Amino acid sequence: MPPIIMSKIMTVFDLIRHLQELPPKTKVVVRGYEDGYNNILQLKQIKIKPKTNGWWNGEYE
Repeated sequence: MPPIIMSKIMTVFDLIRHLQELPPKTKVVVRGYEDGYNNILQLKQIKIKPKTNGWWNGEYE
């Protein structure tokens, strides 16, 4: 799936519409950084693998 770049703030309707195109068992992750919240600006499929340590920097790499 090529990246989907939003030209507006994503709504629940938009997110559900895009998620319905993926296999039901697909993991959903977000990039984390320190504190606070941001709008979702882009959706893209990536390959992830669990980290063996450093949970404070995210569970996956």
